[in-house]
Amino acid sequence: MYAGRVVEHQPAHGLFADPRHPLVMRRGRAVETGPTTRVLDTPADPYTRLLLSSVPQDGWDPAETVRLRAELAEL
Repeated sequence: MYAGRVVEHQPAHGLFADPRHPLVMRRGRAVETGPTTRVLDTPADPYTRLLLSSVPQDGWDPAETVRLRAELAEL
C-alpha cells in the first residue's frame, strides 16, 4: 500500500521551501520537483504518476494504479 503525505515545516536558518515547487520523495530520495502545475499535470517520474493515480476522482480507474505499481516494481 502506498501513501502520500504532505509535510510542511519551517527549516532552520530561515530557509523556506517554495509551495509553488513541490518535491516528491521516494525512499528518502527526491525523485521529482518543479512547478506545481507541471508536476500535477504531466509528472515525469513513475512514482509521481503512481501517487497521482492513487487519488480517487471522477473517472478514476484503479486498474491504472495497479498497472503503474507493476511498472514501478520493474524499475
